[in-house]
Amino acid sequence: MCLFVVQAWQDAGLVLSTTSNEACKLFDAVLSQYATWTNNESLGGIDRCLSKLKAADPNFTMGHVIANGLELIGTGRTVRLDKELDSAVRAMVALSKSQPLTERERLHVSALDMFARGQLPKACDLWEQILQSHPTDLLALKFSHDTYFYLGYQRQMRDSVARVYPFWTCDVPLSSYVKGYYSFGLVETNLFDRAEKVAHEVFISLQQKLGSEVSQETFSSFSVQIRLLGCGIGYKSDRCMVCPYYSSCK
Repeated sequence: MCLFVVQAWQDAGLVLSTTSNEACKLFDAVLSQYATWTNNESLGGIDRCLSKLKAADPNFTMGHVIANGLELIGTGRTVRLDKELDSAVRAMVALSKSQPLTERERLHVSALDMFARGQLPKACDLWEQILQSHPTDLLALKFSHDTYFYLGYQRQMRDSVARVYPFWTCDVPLSSYVKGYYSFGLVETNLFDRAEKVAHEVFISLQQKLGSEVSQETFSSFSVQIRLLGCGIGYKSDRCMVCPYYSSCK
């Protein structure tokens, strides 16, 4: 996996306010693992990458954003009951006010602050604001996607991805997973045929990249998973490209 350094993030239109290439690469490593629901040992795993990220640049605001976001969104911890987390969120907000940041980065901080205060719909509004001007901001997309899921806002979860979907061309890293998020949103809103069509697009894209490693049998398995998930049947796969939440579905 080729991880983005400072210049690569700038070239992608997603400026990160740090001079540390190592911090940028570790941010990418954490984001990639979160976006794909994996704990990639070749990268060191999420926890180790987060520790190294903080050490690489303790004042890297977006490093604090992704670390706190994963705690708030991924663990169920709350600042009302967890003093350590409350302190971490406050420190993130204070740090953001002490240095020049891009508007996108400031919105990320504000969104997490809203989330920490229990104002989840407002947090999503801020992430959507980011996506209007930066449709390939995967962190904003994933944070909003997961929050809509927790809120039970199926239509918003689907439409959030649909709005940025045209920008996630096959040359953008992790675009196949974004197609998976969209497919999941379609399933959640009972649009099974469209969900299967999107899954097929992913299959074709991966087949072009990987050749014979991706078979028609693999796609058929994904199609079955879509149908079973839509019918509420407890079919479970250890690895599902189409539905990023499948491992936790009952």
